[in-house]
Amino acid sequence: MTWLKRIAINEALMLKRYIKSRPEVGWPQSPEAGELGLSFEFADVRPNPEQCFETHEWRQFLLAEIKKLTPNARSAMETRYLNEYSMKDLAVALGISVSATKARLFRSRNILRAELTRSLNTRGTGRDQPTSLPA
Repeated sequence: MTWLKRIAINEALMLKRYIKSRPEVGWPQSPEAGELGLSFEFADVRPNPEQCFETHEWRQFLLAEIKKLTPNARSAMETRYLNEYSMKDLAVALGISVSATKARLFRSRNILRAELTRSLNTRGTGRDQPTSLPA
């Protein structure tokens, strides 16, 4: 019977160590929590309708600006960023060297940046129009 007691004691000690290693975290009490003092209200992290609309507007604006790029520049950017190709895979797909691929992407990004800046400056600063690039 001694071995059975030792097993029970070891299990109890292991449970005590387990509980000790994971301390309990108390819930902050609020006036509307009631007698239990528990409140299970969490902030909604989903974007609100205004943020969804703004994101949609930006997407449409960027796609329109990307369509203005030359076919070579547009295909390089779309393949790299939308299809998530690596530089090596993109170079193979375009039939050019990796260094030429990097140069083409660099020029494409600079052209797109300049076009976006120019478009934003000429569109004005109306409330419903994007006024700056998102962070």
